[in-house]
Amino acid sequence: MNESKILEHTVEYLKQNIPNFQQDKILFTCPLCLHELPCCNVIPNSGYTLHCFNCNKNFNLIDVIREKKEFKEKSDKEILYHIKQQLKLDVLTEYEIDNLLDFYEKLNWDLVPIARGQKIPIERQWTQKTHKDKKNGNIGY
Repeated sequence: MNESKILEHTVEYLKQNIPNFQQDKILFTCPLCLHELPCCNVIPNSGYTLHCFNCNKNFNLIDVIREKKEFKEKSDKEILYHIKQQLKLDVLTEYEIDNLLDFYEKLNWDLVPIARGQKIPIERQWTQKTHKDKKNGNIGY
């Protein structure tokens, strides 16, 4: 899914949002425990997992953003959408797909599941069935 594509930009996001973030020094202030000394880093070769040596926690960018008051009650999908928007990434998020499907469902459109990357329905006799409810597993993405 596009989650990993978005989280690959963890360092870029941290540069924009963590005070005194300096990638060349590797360590930075932990956004969770806010220890006065730089004690947090991006785990090498993990791409987007962070580790704090002070609070001894592993976490990711979603956890960091959820610490902000305005994101406490947001879903992972909404937070990933926020990251995408802030970094101006050209990816389609699950949050956007859900919103589109909700819109189509409200219009009472038939939501016929198709093969990934194609326009071919994945079911036989799909013209004799209805696909109105995304919640009952009648559609997929």
